[in-house]
Amino acid sequence: MAEGWAPEDYGASGKRLFVSCGIGFSVVPVRINAFPEVAFFRLTGTADGGR
Repeated sequence: MAEGWAPEDYGASGKRLFVSCGIGFSVVPVRINAFPEVAFFRLTGTADGGR
């Protein structure tokens, strides 16, 4: 499993889930051994619109 990505067989068929540590907002802003993280994705389509 690549860092952040859930196993390929998790969830709906053909869909992927990415989970990050996030940016750290909560009632008590404490992060233990986890730096704030923002993930950027470039979404692209296919010529046939994914059909």
